[in-house]
Amino acid sequence: MTGKEPLGFLDYLKAAFHLKVPMRALGALPLNKLLLAGFTVLGIGHPGFLFIGLAYETAYLMGLSGSKRFQRLVQGQRRLALKDNEASRQRQALAALDEEAVRRYRALESVCATILANSGLGSARGLTSLQADELNQLLSIFLRLLQAQKSGSDLLAQVSESRLSEEIGSTEQRLGREDPAGAVYRSLSGTLEIQKRRLENIKRIKESRKITEAELDRIEKQVTLISEETAVGADPEFLSKRLDGVIRSLDEAQKWIADSSQLFASIEGDAAPLMARRTPAAQKE
Repeated sequence: MTGKEPLGFLDYLKAAFHLKVPMRALGALPLNKLLLAGFTVLGIGHPGFLFIGLAYETAYLMGLSGSKRFQRLVQGQRRLALKDNEASRQRQALAALDEEAVRRYRALESVCATILANSGLGSARGLTSLQADELNQLLSIFLRLLQAQKSGSDLLAQVSESRLSEEIGSTEQRLGREDPAGAVYRSLSGTLEIQKRRLENIKRIKESRKITEAELDRIEKQVTLISEETAVGADPEFLSKRLDGVIRSLDEAQKWIADSSQLFASIEGDAAPLMARRTPAAQKE
């Protein structure tokens, strides 16, 4: 379970079994487990206590897990846990970005907060919690785009396109001097193939960076527009539709982020020193 699926009866049953009850001076104690252990110990001397313990446990679990109040408690605890996890991931992601990227994210976060404040979230004519979640989703997409932008920049910093082009030319010249039937020729051919693939990847990642910046700029402008429309008192239903449209328009961006992650992973794999891929004969040559 990813944490976003609806809770089922087994989830409430598990929560009831592991429930800890706050006790003065003792802290939170798993009373259910302690009572169950007590019935088990007593059952060693008299089997009847085992049946009593089983009946108690069944009644306790079925009664508590079926309680609407308890279910709301478990749902609230999960929402808090998800929020804490998301906040932790956000802090880790922001810590890995440069100052300019963090500034852009915080600026967008501030505009989103202004939208919620001006829209009257929670009022009859304000944005709903669902739209608030969509704003958070938009922020999440923006952060992932910033991460993709940094990954691309980091990879390009490790590889020189001009130097790689020179290496390709040098390898092609060496191939022209080798016997096509020899082991060195086969090794150099493999090296040339890798070099050409790396050069193609560099070109793809440069194009990806352009797309990333365009998407980042589009999100910033769209959110600013929504903020301006909220400030002048636009109808909340109109704003809600506008926000829905923004989220739908970013579906392709999310797919592109996933594709970029695979591209970056493949480039990192190809960035290993070429000498480690060559045969001893090629190294000698």
